[in-house]
Amino acid sequence: MIKQVFLMGITGAMCLLSLLFASGIGQTYHLTELAMYGVLGLFILLPFQKVITSGFANKREFYLTIAMALVFVGWPLVKGNRLQGLEYAWLLLLPYVVGQLKLSEDDVRAIGLTCGVFGFVVVAARLWFGVFGGWNENSIAMAGFFGCALFMAAPWRSWTAKLLQKVLLIAMTLMVLALDSRSCTIGLLVMAVYSFGLLPKEPLLKKNWLRRLLLVLPLLIALVTVLFQNSQVFVVLNDFSMEHFGKPIFNGRNTIWEEGFIKLLDMFWLGSGRINSGYWHNCAMTVLTAFGIVGYGLWILYFEIVMWDATKFKEDKCLQCCVSAFLILMFQQSFDLGLVSTAGSMLPYLIIGIMLARMRYLRHRKSA
Repeated sequence: MIKQVFLMGITGAMCLLSLLFASGIGQTYHLTELAMYGVLGLFILLPFQKVITSGFANKREFYLTIAMALVFVGWPLVKGNRLQGLEYAWLLLLPYVVGQLKLSEDDVRAIGLTCGVFGFVVVAARLWFGVFGGWNENSIAMAGFFGCALFMAAPWRSWTAKLLQKVLLIAMTLMVLALDSRSCTIGLLVMAVYSFGLLPKEPLLKKNWLRRLLLVLPLLIALVTVLFQNSQVFVVLNDFSMEHFGKPIFNGRNTIWEEGFIKLLDMFWLGSGRINSGYWHNCAMTVLTAFGIVGYGLWILYFEIVMWDATKFKEDKCLQCCVSAFLILMFQQSFDLGLVSTAGSMLPYLIIGIMLARMRYLRHRKSA
């Protein structure tokens, strides 16, 4: 119980920090930098300490970390962008820090509940009490969406908990719709459908091709949109969106993504070295333009390695929920920002960290 209270406190702090990173408060008090230094310090003190004392526990992940450091931190330095790459790359170290824990299902539920309640409170405060009145509505919607993603990543087993999950996801879908964030609304709607058992869970760990396809879905969506933006189907969808929502189906993202692919052709292998080279509203386009095809390949491999390790525990409900939640989050990030940014949220990477910590718990229990 004490451990779960501690986890809820730390998780709540991460939720609050992620909300404040891009705000005036966050910039004034340098919250992003403080969080970055904290994670870097823990990464050095915890995972690397074990590497030094007991050898390379997992050479594959160690070498991937080195390669990503060279591309995500070293390349921006070479291009004269100072430490802009590190301002994002530190988030990729967060899962390895969280992964030093051993998380039981009750621990994961405590984390998920904290994030879900936090997301609901933030959105409700904006809609019903006028709090965060001067904030970008999409940022508030994203806080609710990320919170629900963690809530969905927890394995709820009792019928009352499952009912609460369904009610929260439906309520959040309607609330975020009022904030006029279509991408978060669609993402929450997919989560709600998932909670009713209408989307498969197990195949994502059992069918590698499906999981990998969903990992690169943001890139495929951008590519297909650019290639077929002048097709008749696109025109029909555009007219439907204008009639019912008062804005184009992709709201200009097709033009932005086309510009991104054009830029990519000039810096194909390693990109510009700048995370903030444009507001691409697509995580794949952001990584591609910043770090090229090499950086994007390493980025996808980073997530796939953890999920591939999770396939050794195919029957674990917690890992099933985490994989599903992250892939739905990845789909939503086909149309928005937050996963890849110099002031990005810690919550998506917390899901990956939970997976590592959960596998650590299962291995420890198996060997005991």
